[in-house]
Amino acid sequence: MYYIKQVILYSGENTVSTVELSPDLNIIYGESNTGKTLVADSIDYLFGAKKHRFAAKLKIKKVALVLDVDGKQVTMSREIDSTKINVSSTADVIDSDEYNIGKGKKSINSVWLKLMGIDSDVKILMTIT
Repeated sequence: MYYIKQVILYSGENTVSTVELSPDLNIIYGESNTGKTLVADSIDYLFGAKKHRFAAKLKIKKVALVLDVDGKQVTMSREIDSTKINVSSTADVIDSDEYNIGKGKKSINSVWLKLMGIDSDVKILMTIT
């Protein structure tokens, strides 16, 4: 089992912002324009979104997630406008490497599938009508 332990944003002004999460239910709340959506957008970006939705005025340079995988740590980081995600892992099921956005064995999708206990060789058939 895994959970997202931290969401980390690195800005252009050498500011590091961190949100700590627990393995239990996490509720992110607050007043308007305080960063709630920024947390969700950061997670989406590391899930493999093709484009980020960060405002230019925030000057975000890099986004990172720290995962707890059965007590071991997996860190994922992605530079803004990059198609590569760097993964550093002490968990047996995840290899430390650089992964691509999109398809293939070196796709970040394969990492997320492994974390969910799904073999990355699974094929999903689609019918086009």
